[in-house]
Amino acid sequence: MESINNFWNKLEQDIEPPKYLRQVKILSYKKFNKIISERKSKSIKKIAKDLYSGDVYIIRNTVSSTFLENLKEKLLEWSWKEKSKFHKMIENCPNFWRNIDKNNSKKYSIRAIRKAYYFFRWNKSSIKVWEKFNKPWGCVKFLGGLKFNSFINNTPKDGVIDRIQVVNYPENKGYIAPHQHNPKHQRVLISLYMSEIKKNFNKGGTYFYKKKKKINIEKKIKCGDLGLFYATMIHGVDKVQAIKGKRKNDGRWWIGLYSPESNLTKKKRTTSNSVYLN
Repeated sequence: MESINNFWNKLEQDIEPPKYLRQVKILSYKKFNKIISERKSKSIKKIAKDLYSGDVYIIRNTVSSTFLENLKEKLLEWSWKEKSKFHKMIENCPNFWRNIDKNNSKKYSIRAIRKAYYFFRWNKSSIKVWEKFNKPWGCVKFLGGLKFNSFINNTPKDGVIDRIQVVNYPENKGYIAPHQHNPKHQRVLISLYMSEIKKNFNKGGTYFYKKKKKINIEKKIKCGDLGLFYATMIHGVDKVQAIKGKRKNDGRWWIGLYSPESNLTKKKRTTSNSVYLN
């Protein structure tokens, strides 16, 4: 069969990359995994073409909500015990968490208020996050024209690395401004959702655009779902509002499975704020 990477290359040569949402499609993880593992070329190419046309895919029931709830509790415990830190992605970079507030948000290319927990493959973590995410991540890498195991043995000196980022958007202040990503090393962006609107927060959350109209897709998302979309799609997170009259919870939680360039890469590419909205 024609390689998926070649199929993507033809799409990218012939058509401008997507910025705006076309529609949201829902697919079970069981079916998605079967399509990829059995190398169903026609179905894989259809998903790729849909993504490049501006569709967002929600892959239902990818990770158990029980695992994600336990992960959240362990991360909260970690942030209570250790101070917020920052480390560049260089050799032997440790796992760390950082409270990105109004002041240090200015140091990033995209304005945001959030708590971020970072994990790297070369660290033996007491929280076994990698084991749970390796299979679905490998499937999405394959869908995006890579190998299942692309980058898994890389360290910062190799340029591109795998990184798990778990993000907590605190109630009544957590958000991230609209932005886009560079598709060079990762065409298909991966969002793993740990929260649900009306259960964990009242308003806000993930949005895309149809031209200038903002489209919030949280009502289609359940805890444990995987979200897939092409890197150049303009997206962000609106301020997360608490549920009134209910026990205070911890806002909105999200996981990004991303393969960025390390800080040892010359002319490192970073996420960019959207200047193309028209």
